[in-house]
Amino acid sequence: MTLPKTSLGTAKTFKVYLPAGYVSTGRYPVLYLFRGTVDEWLNPTQDESRQGRNAVSIYEGLAKQKAVGEMILVFVGLGSDDGQWPGILSNWVSPALAPGVGTGRFASYLFDDVIPAVDSRYRTVANGQGRALDGFSLGGWAALQAATLQPASFASVGAYDGTFPLAGSRDQVKADDGVIKAPFMDAVFGRPRQAGAVAATSPANRIWQGESSQWKRLCWLIEYGPEAAEPSDANFYRGESLVQILAAHGGENQLGVRPEGRHNWWTADEHLKTSLPRHWEALRGSRK
Repeated sequence: MTLPKTSLGTAKTFKVYLPAGYVSTGRYPVLYLFRGTVDEWLNPTQDESRQGRNAVSIYEGLAKQKAVGEMILVFVGLGSDDGQWPGILSNWVSPALAPGVGTGRFASYLFDDVIPAVDSRYRTVANGQGRALDGFSLGGWAALQAATLQPASFASVGAYDGTFPLAGSRDQVKADDGVIKAPFMDAVFGRPRQAGAVAATSPANRIWQGESSQWKRLCWLIEYGPEAAEPSDANFYRGESLVQILAAHGGENQLGVRPEGRHNWWTADEHLKTSLPRHWEALRGSRK
């Protein structure tokens, strides 16, 4: 689906999968999936590990087993279409540094453009009990950022090996966080970095600052690779830090370390096999 006018000041495309039963009447819950570009969850050769699977084949296999019911899947890109500027779910500080992202208002794009377009075009359950989020790596960061920005808009949120900023205190991200220092973050957080903008995109900081009642009502499905795979093939420390902050502020994570996990698409798909039935349990009460 292409939106000719968006908060980005440019046209932008996202993709929608409709379940086989969509031809019938009724309304359907929606799972939003994030990584980088719009096609990554859909591309069966996104990396060498994937062996021909993608998010749709994972969903259809689970649906055939009756482990999940009928839901709509939405695939959203939150950066430049060519993948040069990876997606971060925020309204970017210096978008002019990143050709191809328009205004860089990616939080506005999701909440003001994509979700309303999906709800108006398709027969969705258009409320917080009918929406879920999941993502891999930077997409895991995006999923949790969306959930912590608007917790009432979603029923469940998952992430595999999310590249979450490391919270140093209630109001700050650790100054030595290498991800925040990466050159591709120049457009997102400015050069030099604007500390307030960084903390505002950190799910851990938002959880720290929020009300426990907000976090208790969400179904949390955060999963990450093992400590042994750090530093190059897992985000164990980032996941552990966030889950500990979540637990201290009222949220209960249902997953955790995936012992055989690596930072690749095979494991991201395995995470989706685990998380989809749990998303469905959180969403199924909304199905009409």
